[in-house]
Amino acid sequence: MIKPLTAQLRAANYQLAGECENVSQRYWSSSANGVRAIKLFPIVGSYRRLRKPMAKIAKSENRATQVPISKAGKTKQELPVDLQMQIPKEGIHRTMFPNGSPSEEYTIRNGKPHGIWRSWHDNGQVKYEYSFVDGQMTGRMRLWEKDGMLYPPRYFFNGRPISKKGYLAQCEKNPGLPRFEEEKANHTFGNYLRQLRRTKREQAKFGPTAADLEEQRRFDVECKVETKKKSSAELLAWFKNAARQERELGELSTKEALSLARRLSALGASKIWVANIERDVDGGEYSIRLIVTLPDEAAKRGKIYELCVNYARPGFGGAGPAIRMGKSCLRMYVV
Repeated sequence: MIKPLTAQLRAANYQLAGECENVSQRYWSSSANGVRAIKLFPIVGSYRRLRKPMAKIAKSENRATQVPISKAGKTKQELPVDLQMQIPKEGIHRTMFPNGSPSEEYTIRNGKPHGIWRSWHDNGQVKYEYSFVDGQMTGRMRLWEKDGMLYPPRYFFNGRPISKKGYLAQCEKNPGLPRFEEEKANHTFGNYLRQLRRTKREQAKFGPTAADLEEQRRFDVECKVETKKKSSAELLAWFKNAARQERELGELSTKEALSLARRLSALGASKIWVANIERDVDGGEYSIRLIVTLPDEAAKRGKIYELCVNYARPGFGGAGPAIRMGKSCLRMYVV
């Protein structure tokens, strides 16, 4: 059974990570180690790999140039003026879509974001709202899908996540902090998950159709082919052979990833593969995709699915966990 709170928080964190990466691409700086992205939002989870993909973008577009800085011949990466860090202007900033509808609105005070940072989808539906106080995310964060589905709100204080109760306690100590009124909404992510469960329970009563069985067979073959590629490896061996190279499975720590592998094995998973492994120029490896070989017993397969829900990203558009099951294989995208 899906744990609503865990699924909701995973969805909110994943959506926030994407939004932060989009905004971060506007601000760049140069350093002795290469191009780095300046992250505006200190958010939940460790998005330490944000720098490397953005460095690849700059390199692929030939936007960085090599400039000698010493007689020893050492060089540093220097960006063109249009990509270097620019101090934002004071006041309210607004951007518009080509059709004239608002795209984004935020306020800069003393060179830092302050107040509500709001963005819209191109259909006019609000996309997200973040609250800032002197450049630090403080207050409520809310995210909406394009169809108006609202994710559970999160609260922050001085750039760090905090419970709603904890934030209200901070408001009592500091009356100057922003407060937020509760708004009742029916079209929420939690209600969507409950409806999804009901639909799947109804479908399960009739059993799989011939087309469903054929689709499962094709999916199993696809997973087995993927595990044989050079970009795949068994999870335990992958971490064991890491040596000094950095290896990451989504945002999980090494301890969390190994714990997940042990729990899956205890439930009957015969093999656990890390698939679609990406390699960085510095030798580090990274993946978000797992393929699990399932046992024959339906009860064990169900328990493996329930465990994976707690570690999976939300599906496309936030539609449940990013997990797909065949008859003998399960594929998931780790948060």
